[in-house]
Amino acid sequence: MAYVFTNKTPTQLVFGSKDLEQASLQYPGWVSYQNGQAGEMFTVSDADFVLLQTQEKKWSHNGTNYVLLDSTRVGFNNNKEMMDIEINERVNRINEILGKYESNSFGAELQAYKTVLQNLDTSSISYPLTTTLERYLINQGHSIVGTLQMV
Repeated sequence: MAYVFTNKTPTQLVFGSKDLEQASLQYPGWVSYQNGQAGEMFTVSDADFVLLQTQEKKWSHNGTNYVLLDSTRVGFNNNKEMMDIEINERVNRINEILGKYESNSFGAELQAYKTVLQNLDTSSISYPLTTTLERYLINQGHSIVGTLQMV
């Protein structure tokens, strides 16, 4: 099971974790979400977590339960240059946070994802890409770290 952490009104995602071990590495005070002090903690299926990671679905809360809605971002409908910009943004975000995690397993995951992004041959992709970058990478057999996890 995976987990997402929201603000106190459960309308906005703060971060997500593929499991509690990762949550403890990302945010050692994650229990403050579990007990409701900092916000709310929701258990989500691994499949739902992947949909959030890949930005194919977006988070919503109906007052009682969470609901995943269709995302407006379902594809990358541009070109190689725009894909390169998107990849550079992801790499820069990883670089911003990597120092916090260098000595643990989450840091290793971030570094591996950064390497995948840096080695991606964007000239070999057919544009327009009809999936998100993250879904494309999963379909190519790569593990990803979604931006929701990059706290």
